[in-house]
Amino acid sequence: MPTERLVQKVQLANNEQTIAIKGIGYELEPLIIIANQDKQTKMSIDLTSFDQPDGSFLIMNADTKQIVTEFNGTKGSVEVDFTVEKAGTYGIYLNEDELLGVIDVVNDLNTANPEDIRSKYLQ
Repeated sequence: MPTERLVQKVQLANNEQTIAIKGIGYELEPLIIIANQDKQTKMSIDLTSFDQPDGSFLIMNADTKQIVTEFNGTKGSVEVDFTVEKAGTYGIYLNEDELLGVIDVVNDLNTANPEDIRSKYLQ
């Protein structure tokens, strides 16, 4: 599968970053999001075609298990706002235990290489 479908950088504008995600079946696309630390993030998730849209979702630090934000899904689009203060790996989870996607938070979005980040998570 092409890296452009699996790994995407957020879009930066007005000191804010945005990303659109689609839930298809039981997967999220893109699977891996690259985001800047310390920036307000607006994430739009379209769960219209997702198998379990009505679940409880959370974004959590993969190492410390600290929860960044929690939100409830619904069939349709869900808007989620959050800020991650430290670089690292964060997971998008369904019902606290099912990993759906990864947010790789970096110091500088401009120097982040999607191919390198893809190989970090996918063999």
